[in-house]
Amino acid sequence: MKTFANTIAKVFYGTLIHSVSISQLEFINQGLLFVDHQGRIAKLVKNVDQDKVQAALDGVEDDKVNFDPAAFPGHISTAQQSIQPASPSLQSPVSSLQSPVFSL
Repeated sequence: MKTFANTIAKVFYGTLIHSVSISQLEFINQGLLFVDHQGRIAKLVKNVDQDKVQAALDGVEDDKVNFDPAAFPGHISTAQQSIQPASPSLQSPVSSLQSPVFSL
């Protein structure tokens, strides 16, 4: 049976910066950000005291929760971009670099 908890790959807890619109940011203290297996945001919960995190997890296992703010990406890109292979005619080693991807 598919449950919400089964669809979640990672949960981040801490201070979050959320773009409400193209010109407005919202700073969320003590937020829970649920990310599914496709890398999409599945749920965002605001103002969760640390002693209430367990109850707010909706059945998601503790090992999927990241409490380390240093490991939280500062930017989650929602753009879908394909990685372009390096052209064999270019000799620069920089041309073979690929964009970093945040993996869950």
